[in-house]
Amino acid sequence: MYRLTGNYLVAQQYYDKTLKLEEEVLPPNHSLLAMNYYNVATILEGLYQYEEAVTRISQEVTIISHSIEPNYSQAEKCQEYLNELLAISSDENCIGK
Repeated sequence: MYRLTGNYLVAQQYYDKTLKLEEEVLPPNHSLLAMNYYNVATILEGLYQYEEAVTRISQEVTIISHSIEPNYSQAEKCQEYLNELLAISSDENCIGK
């Protein structure tokens, strides 16, 4: 809800709490973690925190690619998003120099 309305800071607080709990109780390759890593990445992108967004989407790609029944369309979508974030992050680093 908060992410969809552009209230990224509040959304980030809720997702951080959710991820902390999930990381404590779920196995490291659980699909819920992958889904929330993606959601956190979109929030971080909205906050212009591209490098952290890249980290989170990379975690999702890793989970999806190592799952028992990998969802290739989801993995492809995540890889495309990762590539976009890497390009944006690279552009931001060039501008800042």
